[in-house]
Amino acid sequence: MKQRLGIAVSLLHKPSVLILDEPTNGLDPKGIRDLRHYLQRLAKEDGVTLLVSSHQLNEIEVLCDRAIVIKSGEVVDEIAMKEHESDVETLVNVRINAEPMSKAIEVLASYGMVSEKEGILELEKQPYNHVPKMVADLVHANVQVYGMSYQNKLEDTYFSLTEEKEVNAS
Repeated sequence: MKQRLGIAVSLLHKPSVLILDEPTNGLDPKGIRDLRHYLQRLAKEDGVTLLVSSHQLNEIEVLCDRAIVIKSGEVVDEIAMKEHESDVETLVNVRINAEPMSKAIEVLASYGMVSEKEGILELEKQPYNHVPKMVADLVHANVQVYGMSYQNKLEDTYFSLTEEKEVNAS
């Protein structure tokens, strides 16, 4: 109830910007959903800008239009949240298991920097609509594709951004 009361009090003067720190903390599932819907309506109908700080990445993904990843006080990246993962503007990190690896790297190089980790090829920040063409290009070059996945969830992106920075720093 304290969480709800705090949000209610902050809305009394009809702010144009509302800063919330862990707004769903301590709420039950129904309370979380109700608050989320209320905040979304507040942003869309009343034009209130919401700035939400949270460790609950799934909540950020559902509630926000954009997310900023911060590590050690520094902005690492800004990520646009999309309502539909098939949106052609959505950027995804692609992972491919293919043989022969050298030929796969050669084919995929036209899409950008290809890295290899534990026998899996990775390409970061690829447009979602390039995924089918990547597979087609590999198959056309007689590369055997054994598996492919992509990630665009905020949680996955967060870890790829922050873990990659740790690897580069050492």
